[in-house]
Amino acid sequence: MVRVEIAGEEHLSSRYRLSENERELLGALFRRVISEVAPQLTGHGGVEVSVNILPEAEMAEINLQYRSEEGPTDVLSFPFWEDSGDFSPPSQAWPELPLGDIVVCAEQVERNAADHGVSFLDEYILVIVHGFLHLIGFDHDTEEKERHMWSLQERYANELKLLLEKNRSGEPDPHTKGA
Repeated sequence: MVRVEIAGEEHLSSRYRLSENERELLGALFRRVISEVAPQLTGHGGVEVSVNILPEAEMAEINLQYRSEEGPTDVLSFPFWEDSGDFSPPSQAWPELPLGDIVVCAEQVERNAADHGVSFLDEYILVIVHGFLHLIGFDHDTEEKERHMWSLQERYANELKLLLEKNRSGEPDPHTKGA
């Protein structure tokens, strides 16, 4: 099981807030990502991911503090199991393993969406998937790693978009039965 906690949704328009069912879809997608690209995490009873939506000024402060970069960014990830740049989760099984925090700036996501000609929801999904991949050890600090991470990011973001579109249209999804 992947539990996704989202805080700060008051910074999002109500139409972009994820329902409880949509959070479960997000968790189901993350569980599949783990089984496909981070199987070392499947031995735990479950994992927990925290997503925090922050206002622009707060994100700018965090970006300056942790990356020495001026101004806000769209997403930052704070993995709990990174050691000297390497993903190193505990090998002993935990009942629920916290993976870390994903911090999102809605205003920056909105600007990025406009710049890329996509909807806010599409960009929001992309940054959440991007942040999650960082939590499970992916990075884009070399061209090769960037190509691999971008490929995974695009694949899983597109899958999540389809799941959410089906959910919002009321169409049942046979892949989530029993997820």
